[in-house]
Amino acid sequence: MVRFVLVPIYLLVALKVPKWFIKAIDKIRRSFLWKGRKEVNGGCCLVAWEKIMGPLELGGLGIHNLEVMGWAQQMRWLWIEKTKPDRQWAGLEIPVHSNTSAMFAISVVTNVGNGENTLFWSECLSKSWAPGKCKTFIWLAIRNRCWTADRLQKRGLPYSDHCPLCDQEEEMVQHILTTCVFARQFWFAVLQPLNLVALVPSRRTVSLANWWLRAWRKLPEQHKKGFNSLVMLGAWIIWKHHNACVFDVLAPRLQVALQAYKDELQLWIAAGAKGLRALRVRQID
Repeated sequence: MVRFVLVPIYLLVALKVPKWFIKAIDKIRRSFLWKGRKEVNGGCCLVAWEKIMGPLELGGLGIHNLEVMGWAQQMRWLWIEKTKPDRQWAGLEIPVHSNTSAMFAISVVTNVGNGENTLFWSECLSKSWAPGKCKTFIWLAIRNRCWTADRLQKRGLPYSDHCPLCDQEEEMVQHILTTCVFARQFWFAVLQPLNLVALVPSRRTVSLANWWLRAWRKLPEQHKKGFNSLVMLGAWIIWKHHNACVFDVLAPRLQVALQAYKDELQLWIAAGAKGLRALRVRQID
């Protein structure tokens, strides 16, 4: 019985199930496995739960990992969005975990065709203006390869329990750059003068890559390169401010980050970021 999922599949598909919910269900499953009742103490669990959830051929019991199963189920949304863009909900934010987006990105091969549905990161990073170090950072951030708490924890290294910018959520790079309260306030202040408030990431934004692509598609062609540079600049400033809070033990201050953005913006424009200059001198209708 423990091998069968207690949570209706449609919930895992439709919702970003919180970790506390998964832990609560797993606690019941562990108790039923070892003692056949709802609650047991820790001493009754003779084998680590992670090993029990392993496949039979590797010595586990083949019990579903509900969190990973949820990620896999949510890939269906991304597949339908990609293959059936005529659906009525197409273009809306899809409530999927960032790991789901990452798995989908490495699992799907796209035939270029007219290019409308192809991921555009190679073009963004090669044809849009930004310093090399910023492009490298963006490349790592999109792939969740920045040293934040989630990666440090996996490697047994010291880590912070909460995001240093908001002290509310877990410290993950996608959160830091888009869904963090601090980040959303930053993007609002950056995009408002350009009449682009509608593009500000929301609390339900899946990832930097997902938000960036959706926003990019809504812009007129002549402003897309400038917007690419703006996103790379903004993300770079947020990340540097995050690092200052972590390593220099500074308190997060939105005005300090915005002033750093303005100063860096001037340098980028002077160095040749023509797209940024166009965005700055001309408001977008």
